[in-house]
Order: sequence, then C-alpha cells, then structure tokens
Amino acid sequence: MDTTWIAFLISFTLLCSTSTASFLYGQPCSVRNTAHLYPWNWTIPKNATNCVDLTKSSNRNLANVTEFFRDVRLADTLYMDHMNLSRFPTAVIYSLPQLEMVDLSGNSIRRLPYKMYKIAHSITKLLVPENAIFIPRRRALFKSITIETLMLSKNEITNISPVTFAKMPQLKVLYLNDNKLKFVSYKMFVPLPHLLYLNLEDNYLSRIPQKSRMPAFLKFYQIKKQKKIK
Repeated sequence: MDTTWIAFLISFTLLCSTSTASFLYGQPCSVRNTAHLYPWNWTIPKNATNCVDLTKSSNRNLANVTEFFRDVRLADTLYMDHMNLSRFPTAVIYSLPQLEMVDLSGNSIRRLPYKMYKIAHSITKLLVPENAIFIPRRRALFKSITIETLMLSKNEITNISPVTFAKMPQLKVLYLNDNKLKFVSYKMFVPLPHLLYLNLEDNYLSRIPQKSRMPAFLKFYQIKKQKKIK
C-alpha cells in the first residue's frame, strides 16, 4: 500500500474519530452517553456522560446552568461547533476538567488563549477549522503540553513562524490545509519533534521544505495540491 493511500486513511480516520469519538472511555458518542443542552432544557444520560453537545444552546446564558455542568463534569468530548462564537469558550472548557477533545469548528473565533494548559488540563485534540484564528508574529500560538492534534484548516492564515508551534512539544498531527500560506520553512516545524502528520495542501506554496529536512518522525506529509496565485 503506497504512502499516499496510507496518509489518506490516517487523515480520514482522524477526522472521523474527532467528530464521533469519546476518548477517555473509548465509547463512540451516542444518545446513550451524550448530554445535550437546549435553549429551554437539557438531557443527561442515566449512566456515564462521555460527551457534551452544546450546539443547540446558542441563545442560552451558560452561566445560569451550573447544575448541568456539574452533572457532566467528567465528560471527555465537547461539541461547540457552528454556534457563531466570537470568543474561545474558556469558562465552559475550564468547567469540564477531563476534556480530551474540543470541537469548535465553524465559528468566528479569532484569539486562542496563550495559557491553554491552565484552561484545558487534559486536552489532546483541538479542532478549530473554519474560524478566523489570528497567528501572533512574535510568540507561540498557545502553550500546551498535552495537545497532540491541532486542526487549523480554513482560517485564512497567511503566515506562521518558527515560534508559532514552539510551545506544543507533544503535537503529532497538524492541519494547516486550505489557508493562504505563501511561504513555509522547515524551521517552523523544528520545535515539533513528535510530528507525525502534516497537511499543507490547498495553500499558495510554490516552495515547500523537503521531507528530509523536516522532523524525523514525520511520516505523512500532504503537500501536493496547491492553489495558484491569481
């Protein structure tokens, strides 16, 4: 089996797992283990709550549902995608200390908290595609010693630097596809010794670092498909 096909399978598996899986218990998110918060009420499973879905609660003041968050505090998966969020939901994530995966896809979030490690103590997967994430020029995007998967697809990112990911030493899977990058250097990925999968497709890159100069653990390097500058 060639490496392109293997990379596709890994990418597909990662996408599926991040959208349907509960990571702490290894149980797929389902009606049996997912708590839902609605505008006027909520539902909580009778047994263990593995997943929390807040996607239908956009018009609700989350500060007024402390009882709900108390009862689901051991959940490991959180969905807050497509909720028109303009800010990172710090208070919600902090109230769920066992979270391993957070899906914030399809919002309008611009800033990610630098001290992510203080807010999300156990998070390994952070999905923020289709937002408007701002990339600082002179400091790291954020600091986390647990993040292993970071999805930054479709954020209209134009630049990254050697310090952007420097405070994420455990990062293994990084999606930067479908942005507006015109330049990348191998130096930008040197701080990621465990990087296994990197997707840079659908950018505007004319020169791409050779795999031989990238971190030694990198096995799946998605770079072939690039947009043309009009």
